[in-house]
Amino acid sequence: MALFALGTSFCIALATLISAEVVKAVGGPMALSRWRMLIGFLMLALIATAVGGWDSLSASHLPLIVLSSLVAIVVADPALNAGIALIGARRTGLIFSLSAPFAAGLGFLVLGETLGP
Repeated sequence: MALFALGTSFCIALATLISAEVVKAVGGPMALSRWRMLIGFLMLALIATAVGGWDSLSASHLPLIVLSSLVAIVVADPALNAGIALIGARRTGLIFSLSAPFAAGLGFLVLGETLGP
């Protein structure tokens, strides 16, 4: 598990270094959001098709999926991209590096999880 966490941290740090310049190059946060959502959807659809994940989706799930997608596309992703462009890659990388300690702390405090070595 520790290797997955390390790999995730590495990918997040690398993505922030790349994203700061990409936001400017593609024409702003909204353009980058559209590209990221399109590529993410295509990758997820391909994986779901390959492993048969579409069978677990029911009609009752669709309103929450649509709501979650709209919030992500309209609010969260553009705000993230604008923040990256505004404060720069180094500071964004520092802020993102705090996500693992915060997740561990909140898991301990809110969900009663324990941390092993």
